[in-house]
Amino acid sequence: MPLSTQETANEVNEQVTVEMLVKAAKTCQHCSQVFLDSEADHHDPKNMAVAVTESGRRRTMHTR
Repeated sequence: MPLSTQETANEVNEQVTVEMLVKAAKTCQHCSQVFLDSEADHHDPKNMAVAVTESGRRRTMHTR
């Protein structure tokens, strides 16, 4: 069963499935990662960010 972003705070170092609406996305120009944020303001304490690495981006592109 997917967890909300708030429920994941207690699941540190655990493998979980999270369901979230992405409200903001950005690409880091220094490290080629894409960050997906659950809140429009990434400074919001409720924000959960998912970092997608370059290899993760390539794998996603091949699954389409």
